[in-house]
Amino acid sequence: MIAPILWFGSNMLKEWVFYNCVCLVPDTIDSGWLSYPLRTAATRPEDGMNDSKANQLINTRNTKIAELKSAGVPLYPNDFRVSHSVADIQAALPPPDALQASELPEIAAAGRIMALNRFGKATFLRFRDRTGQLQAYVRKDKVGDDLYTLFKKFDIGDFIGIRGIMFQTRTGEWTLLAHQIQLLAKAYRPLPEKFHGLKDPEKRYRQRYVDLIMNPEVRQLFMRRSQMVQSIRRFMLSHDYLEVETPMMQPLAGGAEAEPFVTHHKALDMELYLRIAPELYLKRLVVGGLERVLKSTAISATKGFPPSTIPNSRCWNSTRPMPTLKT
Repeated sequence: MIAPILWFGSNMLKEWVFYNCVCLVPDTIDSGWLSYPLRTAATRPEDGMNDSKANQLINTRNTKIAELKSAGVPLYPNDFRVSHSVADIQAALPPPDALQASELPEIAAAGRIMALNRFGKATFLRFRDRTGQLQAYVRKDKVGDDLYTLFKKFDIGDFIGIRGIMFQTRTGEWTLLAHQIQLLAKAYRPLPEKFHGLKDPEKRYRQRYVDLIMNPEVRQLFMRRSQMVQSIRRFMLSHDYLEVETPMMQPLAGGAEAEPFVTHHKALDMELYLRIAPELYLKRLVVGGLERVLKSTAISATKGFPPSTIPNSRCWNSTRPMPTLKT
């Protein structure tokens, strides 16, 4: 959930506050009338799997990892160069029958394996990057016996790099025919089963990375939030605001009745408080002559809360004097 809030103060202060509720939940949820502890993610198997099945899959992956290491295969190389994203590939595809497969240029793409369908000496897979999902076709006679044997140790969730050309299958789907395939990052744990997905709210809050992998709408939520932040920044900067930095830890607790987080600074031997009211230091800058100042910051307060709110909120805070001037 993302909720932009416009908060107008006195004539001497105008604040834009922007809260987002995309975060991890704490060890205890307090919904006002009910408080209950959350189980740790380590005690819970992947969604749709019992403990024995999840452990079996993890053990199988550990065996494959050991075999890859013994074969001298780097599990996390950084020498693969991507030439096209999935969106670039899909945008550049010609109309049906416009070009022969041999005339299409070779491309290099990378992403996470989301599906694997093996048929002996050939495999169809789907991989996904930040822009979309694409089907690839790996044949033993194209990549060679040694590389195909290595490819058999790849699993769903692994990051791979593929070089090849695009062709159309019998069903008309554009597919990347692999000439070379490379492991870029090996996943130690399996993803939730595709049929069940990730539906448990507790795990979705605690393991946002899995939530992002399995639920496209969550990825869209994160991207929209980033776009909103960029839009607010561009708007304020276009109106001659100066973006500044203010202290995250303060010697005096602000935020009216809100209870702050307290920490101890060993070098200074003093108590400090995480900021709750960012405008306190912005007002000092205004007094110093910076008429229009802007700050994007996280504010922190300790309190009980339901999953729909968080204690560490992102806000936009701007301060300027003489707001009635038409400038």
